[in-house]
Amino acid sequence: MVADLPRLRDTLGAPELSWLLERARRRLELGGPRQGTVTLRDPTAAQRAAVDRLLGRAPSRGEVLSVPLDELDRIVRHAELADGLDDAVAALTGPLVDERAARAAVERDWEALFAGAAELIRRDALHAETADLAGRHALHPEAADLAGRRHALHPEAADLAGRHDALLGWLGEVRAGGLLRRLAGGDVAVGRRLLRDAVAV
Repeated sequence: MVADLPRLRDTLGAPELSWLLERARRRLELGGPRQGTVTLRDPTAAQRAAVDRLLGRAPSRGEVLSVPLDELDRIVRHAELADGLDDAVAALTGPLVDERAARAAVERDWEALFAGAAELIRRDALHAETADLAGRHALHPEAADLAGRRHALHPEAADLAGRHDALLGWLGEVRAGGLLRRLAGGDVAVGRRLLRDAVAV
């Protein structure tokens, strides 16, 4: 929680401290430790003076400007500007995004996509579901690429009836090699469509 937004802006919102907020935000969003330092190489005199005032220290010198994050957190709490560094950075730069959690969620979505496709193949439902799509819609070039690789790897899988093992093998190779993710640009929804189109060929 932010206790005093105007004072927080006066303390940390100066343009000379924007680099500090950006680096602190990046560290927090990546799930990094609240300890340690953030640094700026070749700071301007104004940037160095702003940090010296913030930390209450004598004028400093050097080619690198460093700020301990735990000291910054202590300043925010002691001055009762916010409940901590996280709240202060979010108030001044926008809500923080937990990138580690976001990446984990994307990985779960991809795992669910491949697990669901494998289950449909085992139930002999994936071909029935996508055959109609193949007949009504032109394949995306990326889907054609996937399908071509499937036939090259497993020609016998062109006839899906009774060939589930071959198709599951192809699916495993696409998953392990990351081909589908690359063609989909990391978008799970696009990957789902490409996979359905490719299997339908």
